[in-house]
Amino acid sequence: MFQSRATAGQDIEICASFDLPDFGTEAEAISCGKAWAVALIDRGVLDIVIDKPNLAQDERALKSNDDARAELLCYLVVAQLVAMARTGEWLRTDHLVESGRIWCKANGAHFDWQERIALGQIAAEMAPQVMETFGLTRERSLVPLFRDGWMLDYASPVVCGIHEVCRVRLERSA
Repeated sequence: MFQSRATAGQDIEICASFDLPDFGTEAEAISCGKAWAVALIDRGVLDIVIDKPNLAQDERALKSNDDARAELLCYLVVAQLVAMARTGEWLRTDHLVESGRIWCKANGAHFDWQERIALGQIAAEMAPQVMETFGLTRERSLVPLFRDGWMLDYASPVVCGIHEVCRVRLERSA
């Protein structure tokens, strides 16, 4: 249960995570989620608490978020490389966004769809250069980058190199 002591007119944000598989779009799911929260608040089941900001915790969360963004970007770049090696074409934007959603779910990360689209666009820009730099033009050169199916193997020097390129790219754009 959440509790609230917000003052009138104060903006608050409610973050909740639950599967809404019956919705066609994220907008429909978000709309339902907002209605759900308002209904629970009206019934007195859901209250909201606003705590004083913990700057040290916020700083750790920001660093963690930066790390997760770099990992997601690395994953999307490698997904682009796999698509090119298998089909001779780069991933379409909708496939990049879906790949980002799948990665977030598998890794417990929370990025909204706009952030996933932005990272997908950066991945599309970076993939050709990464392919050339690391010589990852064939499917068999990509297999060693993975462990346990589609999880990137960060023990691989190549994965670590791609991740570093992604981290630096994100730092430059920040």
